[in-house]
Amino acid sequence: MSDPEDMAITASIRSARVSDAAAVARVHRESRSWYYQVPSDPDDGREAFWQGLLSDPQQTTYLAQERDGGVVGFVSSTRASEPGGLVKLLSLYVLPSQFDRGIGSALYRRFDACERRGGPALLEVWSANSRAIAFYVRRGWVETSTARPGPGAQPFVTYTLDAE
Repeated sequence: MSDPEDMAITASIRSARVSDAAAVARVHRESRSWYYQVPSDPDDGREAFWQGLLSDPQQTTYLAQERDGGVVGFVSSTRASEPGGLVKLLSLYVLPSQFDRGIGSALYRRFDACERRGGPALLEVWSANSRAIAFYVRRGWVETSTARPGPGAQPFVTYTLDAE
């Protein structure tokens, strides 16, 4: 099997707009449902949540969009206000039906080139999401001792990436 990171994706990457909130919420909802192994709830308030985040000038979101216009993934981050400040990778989600197509890698590369730009970064990962943890560890992220409670008695663990 070929490495998904080397695959050419058919999705294009672009900046998200507030009008994309429903599509981003759908990807977020379906992805969380998959890795938490819980039913998807279309009335979970996620669309309003994303309208707020996509309106925040301190937050940046990029979408992976198929030729037919369907959003299949996104990456979202925020930067500290001081120059050279830490970048927080808030979320990187891909529809489970689109796994292993290089979409997550393409989104991550956009985050890395346009937002992190070689500086230090941090993120939180649900400790039971071994797929996501492996994805980040392959890219040099290191687990810290910082954690907070998460679903199913599994904590969210903080990972850091040093400046290059």
